[in-house]
Amino acid sequence: MNDERGVRKEHDLRLRTRFVALRIVKLYTSLPKTAEAQILASNYCVAGLRLALIITKRRALRSNAEFISKIEAGLQELEESVYWLNL
Repeated sequence: MNDERGVRKEHDLRLRTRFVALRIVKLYTSLPKTAEAQILASNYCVAGLRLALIITKRRALRSNAEFISKIEAGLQELEESVYWLNL
């Protein structure tokens, strides 16, 4: 039963990060097409999408320690995306 709940949690996490990724892309496409806006938006988009990519590639990672390391890197990307969004 623990294994089934773990699979559900992983599936839920993938769905939530995919939803966030789609919202990031939607925001990116709605911004003005000025050079300034596109520079900020592209940096935000790259940083914001990284965590969804990490979650999607979860099964390809060799160990839980590698996954944790990637998640920590993803969290740093999210902090960077907040910076770009605030800017």
